[in-house]
Amino acid sequence: MDPWNGGTDVSLNDRLSNVPFVASLSPLAASVVKRVQPTDREWRDRQEHDHRVDAEQQERSDTQENDPYEHQRPQREASTGSPKSRRVGEAIRRWPVADRLTCPSVVRATRIGHTGRVRLDTVLTEADVPTVRAEVAALRLPGRRLARGVTTRRDGRKGPSQFQTVVDERNKSWTFDQQGYAHRDRYQDGVLHTVDGSSEVSFARSGTVASPVRLLTPELLLLWGSPASYAPVLVQRVRGHWLLFTFEHELDPAQRTTLVIDERDGVAYRSYGVDQVTVITELRILDDDESMPPRPRFPRLQEWPRLEY
Repeated sequence: MDPWNGGTDVSLNDRLSNVPFVASLSPLAASVVKRVQPTDREWRDRQEHDHRVDAEQQERSDTQENDPYEHQRPQREASTGSPKSRRVGEAIRRWPVADRLTCPSVVRATRIGHTGRVRLDTVLTEADVPTVRAEVAALRLPGRRLARGVTTRRDGRKGPSQFQTVVDERNKSWTFDQQGYAHRDRYQDGVLHTVDGSSEVSFARSGTVASPVRLLTPELLLLWGSPASYAPVLVQRVRGHWLLFTFEHELDPAQRTTLVIDERDGVAYRSYGVDQVTVITELRILDDDESMPPRPRFPRLQEWPRLEY
C-alpha cells in the first residue's frame, strides 16, 4: 500500500517512471536514479527515526532546565556503570586538561554557548539563569581536585591569607586548610566539621563556611538567583577560554560581584566579592588512590599573584 498515493499499490519505481525527468533518461541512467531513491519502507523508517530523535532531544532539554548536573550524566554513568565503563571514566578523569579538551565527546558538551542557549555579551534575564547555571556545571567532569590560592579582605583590615582545599565531587567531600589556622575544616558523609563543632548539612550548603571551596564547584555558589540575593546579568569571553561572569544584587543593580571561570575545566579561578577577593593559583587532579595531602606549610607570600588572562 502506498499512503502517499491514495492508498493504491503503486511502487516507487513505477511512480518514478512517470516523472518526465526520469522518463527522458536512458534506461541505464534511469535505473541508477531509481536505485538511489529510498523505498517506501526506508522512507517511513527514516521519518520515525527523525520523530524519535526530536522527542529525545526535547526530553533532554526539559530535564537539563531542572537539573544543572544533567550534562554530566554520561560521565557519571561511566564512573558507576560496568567495569569497562568505569575504567574509561577513570582514564578520562586522569587526562590532563589539554588532552581532555581534544576528546570530541568532551568538547561537544564543554563549551559555553556551544548549544546556542547562552548569550555572550548580552544582558541576561531571570529566565536565562537556569540555562547559564547548567552550562557552567557541564564544563566540569566530577573528580578529585586539589587547589591552592590566596584570599584577602577588601577593607584591608587583614592581609592576604593562603589556603589549600581538596574537593571530591563524586564522594561529596572536601577539606580546607587556611594559613594562620590550626584547625582543618572538612566535610564528609553529610557532616560538616569545623572549629565550632560538627553538624549535618547538605554538600551544596557546606561550602558557606569556607568560600574558596565553592570556587571548585561555582554553580553551587550563592550567586544564581533566588533564594540568593545575586543573579548573573552578563557573561563575557576574555581572551579565549576565560569567562567573566557579572552578578548584580536584586535590590541595588549597582552592587555587583564578578567571577572568572576557566572554560577548560569549569573552575572559578578568581572571585571578586563585596568584601573578599579570592584567587586560585594552583590546581591539579588527584588520582583516586592518592592519599589525602597533609596540612601544608605555606611559604611566605612575597607579592599578590600576578593576574594573567
